[in-house]
Amino acid sequence: MRTGIRDLGRVVFVAALLAGGCNNFLPGGFSNGTGGAAAVSSAGGAPGMVVDAGAGIGGSLGTGGIHGVDASTNVPICGGIAPSSALIANFDDFTNHTFGVYGVDPVVGQTTTQPPLLRQDFTQGSWHVYGTVPQIATSFALFWNCPSLTLGACALDASQYLGIQFTISGTLFGPTNTLGFRIGRAEDELALGAQGCGTCVPADGGSGGGCQDPTTTINLRPVQTPQQVRVTWMQLTGGQPVDGVVPHAITAIGWTFPAALSTTDAAASYDVDITIDDISFIPDIGP
Repeated sequence: MRTGIRDLGRVVFVAALLAGGCNNFLPGGFSNGTGGAAAVSSAGGAPGMVVDAGAGIGGSLGTGGIHGVDASTNVPICGGIAPSSALIANFDDFTNHTFGVYGVDPVVGQTTTQPPLLRQDFTQGSWHVYGTVPQIATSFALFWNCPSLTLGACALDASQYLGIQFTISGTLFGPTNTLGFRIGRAEDELALGAQGCGTCVPADGGSGGGCQDPTTTINLRPVQTPQQVRVTWMQLTGGQPVDGVVPHAITAIGWTFPAALSTTDAAASYDVDITIDDISFIPDIGP
């Protein structure tokens, strides 16, 4: 853990979980598609070493996004706002605050899960996520807003960075010991007109088919000691209609547990218990 995140004061964020397919949005542009079984990547290595995530794709992970609007014009802020530093969150203040300080930094935010399936706490100065995953992919994520510019969330401009890194540990990762990681971006998000920044027009005429976030899959051990994972923009694939990530208009950052699968038990599920810490963008230090 590192110092740097201060109290965000009394700012209040509302986490909207709207039921149903590609309308099930997390704040900042993240939707919970039903998804498929996550592909297993080749990531691994000795405890404590730096490991890059593999390029597996965790099924149809969904798209979407409800974005902030300019307070004076009611026009979505889609051009991308650069955060004030590479640090996203280290949870040293024992809260779920992310990105920056309210009233000081251009981007501020929080974490979110899908209660009651997934819950979170920060009493150890890290992001502890635990709960039960049913027969549907289940996500937890970051969301943010730009309070000096918008009424709600805003797209991030992270083009000065190479990707995102974080530390992960835990004791329960599910039967496949895999975790999906995905980035939402405007090109692959459902076009909602004046409500958002998405430009993807569904191939099926409305339900979101053909609109999908770029993703990768992280392979972990059943009992994982703290280990840094690095995900570069180039490792995120499978976006539709545009593959890959051009990080000028990021609308979501999130992790997804694959659905519990069973051909005989309709109530199949599995428990998860993981800890994430020291989330930051990967600096571009040049050649």
